[in-house]
Amino acid sequence: MSIAASETPGTVEAAPNWQPNSLSILVFLAGLVLTGALAWIAISIHDHNEDRLLNLELKQAASVVTAAVPSIQIPLTSAAELAAATNGSPQQFQKYMTAFVGQPGPFVGASLWRLGNGTATLVAGVGPVSEPAASPGTTAFLTKARNASTFAIVNMLNRPLPTIAYAAAAPSADTPWVVYAERQLPKSRHLKVTQNSAFSQLNYALYLGLSTKPTNLLEASSNEFPLQGHLATASVPFGDSAITVVATPNQELGGSLLARLPWIIVVAGVLLSLSAAVLADYLVRRRRQAEWLASENRRMYSEQRSIAEVLQHALLPQALPEVVGVETAIRYVAGSEGTDVGGDWYDVIPLDDDHFIFVLGDVSGRGVEAATIMARLHFAIRAYAIQGDAPAEILGKLGRFLDIDQDQSFATILCALVDVPRHSVTLVNAGHPPLLLLNGKTGDFVRTTVFPPVGVDRTTVYEATDFVVPGEATIVAFTDGLIERRDESIDTGLERLRTLTTEGPLGLDDLLTKILTESSSAEYHDDTAILAVRWKN
Repeated sequence: MSIAASETPGTVEAAPNWQPNSLSILVFLAGLVLTGALAWIAISIHDHNEDRLLNLELKQAASVVTAAVPSIQIPLTSAAELAAATNGSPQQFQKYMTAFVGQPGPFVGASLWRLGNGTATLVAGVGPVSEPAASPGTTAFLTKARNASTFAIVNMLNRPLPTIAYAAAAPSADTPWVVYAERQLPKSRHLKVTQNSAFSQLNYALYLGLSTKPTNLLEASSNEFPLQGHLATASVPFGDSAITVVATPNQELGGSLLARLPWIIVVAGVLLSLSAAVLADYLVRRRRQAEWLASENRRMYSEQRSIAEVLQHALLPQALPEVVGVETAIRYVAGSEGTDVGGDWYDVIPLDDDHFIFVLGDVSGRGVEAATIMARLHFAIRAYAIQGDAPAEILGKLGRFLDIDQDQSFATILCALVDVPRHSVTLVNAGHPPLLLLNGKTGDFVRTTVFPPVGVDRTTVYEATDFVVPGEATIVAFTDGLIERRDESIDTGLERLRTLTTEGPLGLDDLLTKILTESSSAEYHDDTAILAVRWKN
């Protein structure tokens, strides 16, 4: 039988090529989402911290503006109280206000006015004397200042020289005396902030009143106006009006690390996401490779098993030869333990009309190697038997074909020469389970010398055991797969076999069927071969 013609060619699958996998993409996207969330949190923390620090800086700046209010209010109210005490003495007024007019005083000019009969009369002046606001509104403005709880303010910032006018009366008495003063601002309206000051991290703009219109601008520290960017605003009372302070940071108030933290998180997050995606891709590819290798192993084992099965079935006789005077039967069951077939084999070799040799053997190991060794031994035994060698001589010569040191295998063999008319058997046992002799309802194992298996020791001298078989008796030879069980001794298996074969007379085929059926085990499935010979008389 041709092995190549009997086996089905396996389909070799190509190794999996690299391609993006959904897990690595999902890991990368999840990493980006997490990175985005962390970056957003870092930005929120940064913005919140910047807002907090900006408001703190602005409060400090507003407190400075508040502290400057007395420098305007105190000279005016003090001069008004002096006028009330001296009945509007021009000399006393001029003497007192001289220190506050001109450099380094806060005013460019100051004057004392008397209210009466619905009109305002100029009493004295220091420095350039100008009328408050506009002449038609002089009396109304000064009356407003006398009735106010603080000083009154007039916005004259639209003049060629921006000016603020102040007017105040003595707060403690109902007096006709009102002090008027003017303060000029630099034309550029530039507010100088030194680098080492507490407010060097901010740009400021100060407005007169609550509106931040350009016409209300008092001073600004930045050349770029109006201020741009993140703004904060605070208003502080200033006379009967207010000063509005607008600030924006010119650098990171919380430091550069917190400002760069979102970018650090983004860069690190992208790198970590990419690394995690690469690792996930690597693990998936390794898993695919392992699955592919497992598939290849299954295919190779399947091919190996197929080759071994074909080889084994090709070597085993498809039908036993007919021998006059005896009935022969065989059962062979391939085991399902593992993926490889074993090395069990059997043969019946007719020599003449009255004699034949039967052989039952088992090669250690499994797969193609065991089947190949079985083929070598099988053909060698046939050759030796045909040339007339006795069983002992046959087993002795088999040592040339098998060496455990080189082949890593050995073989147990039961070889017997049968003389049919005389009912005699010449038996040699090389490490094999014993032969079972059945005579009606009794049965026992034939006692022989058990020699080492073939291939273990080349110097072994095998000797045969002769015995006579009663009329219509049966001999049963078998391999160890029939009696071996896990966690059970060989003696237990042998006794179980002897018991079930002596329960009653059965036809030879029925006997072998019963042996296989009742000896099978769900936990142990090794190759099993059974050869039976029954004398007809």
